[in-house]
Amino acid sequence: MNLTKRNITNWLLGLIILSMGISFAIISEKGLTSYDASWTNLSLLLNISVGTASLIFASVFLVVILIIDFKIVYLFCVLSNIIIGYTVEFFMKFIFSNVEIYNLGWFYFFFAVLLICLGVTFFIKSNLPPSVPEQFMLTLVKVFKTDNLKLVKVGVDFFFLITALLFSLLAGEGLGYVSFGTLILALAMGPVIGFYSNLYDSLFMSKKQVTRF
Repeated sequence: MNLTKRNITNWLLGLIILSMGISFAIISEKGLTSYDASWTNLSLLLNISVGTASLIFASVFLVVILIIDFKIVYLFCVLSNIIIGYTVEFFMKFIFSNVEIYNLGWFYFFFAVLLICLGVTFFIKSNLPPSVPEQFMLTLVKVFKTDNLKLVKVGVDFFFLITALLFSLLAGEGLGYVSFGTLILALAMGPVIGFYSNLYDSLFMSKKQVTRF
């Protein structure tokens, strides 16, 4: 791990912005990413806080990752998910607890998309170990010995979507945090993160360091 001051700053900033984006997506009631919907729906099923649900869900997949490909550095992956889960919990309890949606649901959602993508961009630029779902995807790439990362990502996203729906249905909450916005996030995140990544490179990286997303 390259623990430079810039990388640590990018990592922390990315997690905080990402957590705020997830919080805005929650209050918008328009949907979350398939992975985020999984642990938030788990919180509905088990009647536990979103922070605890994030920890439990990420830990399960971390164990799977370590069984398949044990590396000590992977233990760092779960830290990002713990921070995200409990930061979202903080925002929902103390910042957004009295927010009224009125007719602003889609405004909150699209603002959430911008924040989530910005947070992910800073997280990627930190060059530190990925979060648990990303590492899970990379581990599956090794297992299936494929170079088709996009296909594996689609498969993983679909798996998390089914998991999220299963949790919400068992909880008697309908679709839970899965909605039309889940599809929008799946389609929009790649291009928006690409835009942010190129903007970051042009602002903060030297010409020799720039790599287009």
